[in-house]
Amino acid sequence: MNRFTKIITISMIILLLTTGCWDRVEINDRAFVVMTGLDLYDPEKSTSGERYKPPKNEENRYKITYVLPRFAAIKESISGGASSVVFQTVAKSAYKGTRELTARMDSRPFFQHMKASILGVDVVKNEKYFMEALDGLEREVDISGKIQMFVANDQASDVLTVKSILKPLAYKLQGMGEAYRGTTVYIPKTLEEVITEVEQGDAIIPRIQASGTEIKVAGSAIIKDKKFFAWLGEDETKLVSFLTNNVKKGIMQADYKGINIPYMVQDAETRKVARIEDGKIVMDIMISTKGDVLEYIIDREPRLTDVGFIEELEVIVQEEIKHEAERVINKLQKEMKVDIIGIGDHLKRYNPKIWKQVERDWREVYPTVDVNVKVTSSIIDVGTVE
Repeated sequence: MNRFTKIITISMIILLLTTGCWDRVEINDRAFVVMTGLDLYDPEKSTSGERYKPPKNEENRYKITYVLPRFAAIKESISGGASSVVFQTVAKSAYKGTRELTARMDSRPFFQHMKASILGVDVVKNEKYFMEALDGLEREVDISGKIQMFVANDQASDVLTVKSILKPLAYKLQGMGEAYRGTTVYIPKTLEEVITEVEQGDAIIPRIQASGTEIKVAGSAIIKDKKFFAWLGEDETKLVSFLTNNVKKGIMQADYKGINIPYMVQDAETRKVARIEDGKIVMDIMISTKGDVLEYIIDREPRLTDVGFIEELEVIVQEEIKHEAERVINKLQKEMKVDIIGIGDHLKRYNPKIWKQVERDWREVYPTVDVNVKVTSSIIDVGTVE
């Protein structure tokens, strides 16, 4: 290749790399929506700051909140300026609300970069409104089925108007879902996962709430019969994580003679095996964990270097996980009668003959299933003391 040809080739590459957007809608004409929230409209709970508040009626059913990044503020985050802009509108449907938002802005709402959607608990308590909300999100072609879903313990707008001092809220929530490794106090759910689980039976969605200048994601909203049924606490959600093979890392407490010793789970695996015994369905749930003990009392006997002591701690951890798992199973199976630990799903996938016999009456059969929990825990590291 001679010198002239090289110059032409390099020039063409530069032109291709510096060519502007050829999309029919220019980037500057788009309003990038990164989060949405849906609440039942209540003038008494309106936070829009507007003097005129629309009356509460069917035409003003929902309050829709949209969060857009303020790119200039993100670039100048050192100055402490708000990193997002919040718009709110009141409408009969989310679709109509988006159309009204377009009329108020000089840009078209663009949802392809949306990270999360939050539903106020009042919406989720009503089957019709909840299913409308999921249907609207699913039908919006620009919204990915991979966005993270949350249920606010009160108003979704309260969460979306929090001015996070650490990181833009949308990217924080997306990161919490994608990098779900260091906690068991919630189980991330995408839009497509929520829709599938709700259509098939019971489901859980992470609970989110505003807390000062930050937000907290912990616990779960239980969905039964296509609407909100009850809240599940952080500790109970942790055990559901174990029972559904969703634990990557987490902390359990081993109580040794009044001393709390934290057991950091580094790896966990849960298997289920179903069988018929004396005409009843029996489900064995085997939980296996590996973890570390990195905190104790210095110069305390017995020491963490004592093999016998480590084996004793392993038994304590096993019994703690088993006891807590059985407690949560009893609450879900006998009291709430919700199958969010995957027993029906396991039968459907791996024991279709059994499932075919009980599918129609699963609500009545589920509480009668005998569930046995078996736990094996090992301690692989106790840290280093110099």
